Amino acid sequence: MGTILHNWHIKSLQGYDCDMSSGPRKTPDKVSREVASLLREHLARRRMSQRQVSRLAEISPSQTSRYLRGESSPNLHEYVLICEAIGVHPDTVLSHAIHNIRWRERYAKDDEYAVPIEGQVRYNLDPRNFPPQES
Repeated sequence: MGTILHNWHIKSLQGYDCDMSSGPRKTPDKVSREVASLLREHLARRRMSQRQVSRLAEISPSQTSRYLRGESSPNLHEYVLICEAIGVHPDTVLSHAIHNIRWRERYAKDDEYAVPIEGQVRYNLDPRNFPPQES
């Protein structure tokens, strides 16, 4: 259980209204929605059901479903439990979420569903940014 978010992740959250706290829950923000999307992706890759995650994390199925749909934000403890149940490190999910949001803000402002391609070096795929191919 002893997962601790690294200082650089906390610094990365500055400027974003991130609701992964132990206080009262608010409407999910963009970080929480992106985290939910990434958790669903990991869930699908592992061919796990939400019910399995719910059982392993010891969180009610309905609450787990709301978290994974991005309708509600888990507190930090529940977030770690869900990540452990899925088998993904909480830091990894959070850093990917922040990366995706920043990439989208820079390169795909009008498309909230756009994501960078894994391992891609050049994110702006506008053909004008590529040098002509030599024949």
